[in-house]
Amino acid sequence: MKKFFNYIFTFILMVIVAWGALYIVSYIPNVLIKNNAKISAEQLKKEKDQYYIKSYDKKILFHNSTDAIMLNIIYGMDYNDKIDSIMKGRRNYIPGVKQKVLEDTNGNLLAVKNVSFNMVREYARLIDNDETQEVFEYVRYWHGYIVILRILLVFIDIFEIRLLLQIILYALIGFLMFALIKNKKVLEACLILIGYFVLDVTTWVNNIQGIFVMLVSLCISIGIAMKKINNDNLPYALFVTGGIVAYLDFLTVPLVSLMLPVIIHNIVRDEEDTLKNIVVLFIKSVVAWGIGYIGLWASKWVIADLIYGIDIVKLSIQQILVRMGIVRVGYEVVTKNLGDYIVGALINNLYYLNSIITYIVFVPAVIISVVYGIKNGFKVFFNKDNIIYYFVFLSVYAWYIVCANHSWQHFFFTYRLQLVSVIALLMILYGSIIKDISIKTSKEDKG
Repeated sequence: MKKFFNYIFTFILMVIVAWGALYIVSYIPNVLIKNNAKISAEQLKKEKDQYYIKSYDKKILFHNSTDAIMLNIIYGMDYNDKIDSIMKGRRNYIPGVKQKVLEDTNGNLLAVKNVSFNMVREYARLIDNDETQEVFEYVRYWHGYIVILRILLVFIDIFEIRLLLQIILYALIGFLMFALIKNKKVLEACLILIGYFVLDVTTWVNNIQGIFVMLVSLCISIGIAMKKINNDNLPYALFVTGGIVAYLDFLTVPLVSLMLPVIIHNIVRDEEDTLKNIVVLFIKSVVAWGIGYIGLWASKWVIADLIYGIDIVKLSIQQILVRMGIVRVGYEVVTKNLGDYIVGALINNLYYLNSIITYIVFVPAVIISVVYGIKNGFKVFFNKDNIIYYFVFLSVYAWYIVCANHSWQHFFFTYRLQLVSVIALLMILYGSIIKDISIKTSKEDKG
């Protein structure tokens, strides 16, 4: 019962902090961010709304839409109307000017007068005080990283923010490697680092979308690797993690914040843990993370409903069904069905693994594993240490199937979710062989 009340108290505290942080940063006058906001608009215009970056032998699509939307919402925050600013997430809003307002709705984030989906152009027009643009309310998300961006924009522009986040990302990956090596998990550290490079980590911060999920995932993983988080408090830690990710994320790759910590815990946990205990802890962790994630996200809908009576709960549930591919909107009503979304999601996301580094990593791994399995039996790949890795691997593609529309449409960043499936597969292949050889060598030495 004590644990239950601890979860309840923590959840209430997270909601208060989430709302309070947004309210506090709304006190920052727009005049302090105006210069860097303008510089950011010019830089995004040069990059354009979408562009490609080469990583190894493939080209990766990048959209500046989310960065432009967040900068747009931040620039339009009204110092004299703080509640509406933080709750409605208004795009194209010019304080004190009468504009047509479009309430949050299902489908694309498209304003009526736009001839195409171009958030960079919209943001540039806002910077130029274009009063003809409609205001679009984007209530369904917390937009939590407004807190971070609005503070940073006082000092630096969007490109400098990206550079700062890239440095932090690399530093956290380095800390995680150090913590694992300190636990004498050198092979595992190497395999995780390889996973990051297979998933094009050097390109991630070309857009800010999704980067905070990765940073949060690394922070909790470091805590686990340092043994600050163990069997007893792992579900609670993941409950908090789920809430933080719901606050900071735009539905990019939230599952990484659950599965990367699960992988790290599986690496550093006690060898004596039974299969039953491993599976039970995994289930508890998934449930706790899910409650934290869905709970904090839904709290925004409930608060908005209570304040404005706009039935955002119903709208958000409908939008979830759209992203799952169960409900279709726009042209997709006649051109797509659920099967199209599922197949498209799997193909699109797997396609972004199609690069020379993937083949360099996995072709030898598969060949070595098959040869080793034939000689020593394939049972070495099926043991209690690997059960979590199989769960993690399957969860990624289950996510793509469940969130079929979203994963099909936004594959250019949802493919990064495969970071954890790639790491899990490497652990199953290379990890199993090295461990089996180590056990046999140890027995021979004792004999």
